[in-house]
Amino acid sequence: MACKYLFSGTYPLCTVVGGSMVPSLRELRVYCTSDQPSCCPLYQQYEATREEIPLEVVAVLLDATEAASAGACCDALPNW
Repeated sequence: MACKYLFSGTYPLCTVVGGSMVPSLRELRVYCTSDQPSCCPLYQQYEATREEIPLEVVAVLLDATEAASAGACCDALPNW
């Protein structure tokens, strides 16, 4: 099931990011359209705080998750 925060219009948008963000192809495959969108660090941050995530923080969250083990909570997902 796709992430509940993914807007699929002309361009896919992550609506938890302030100003919205077009996810990369990797993010779409691994997080947004996977069976476990809750593994996404942006999803987790938003669920914890219920505040939009500033664009400046997005890269930090995604890079930290990638460095930590490429999705430790979702080991079954392929590492694109």
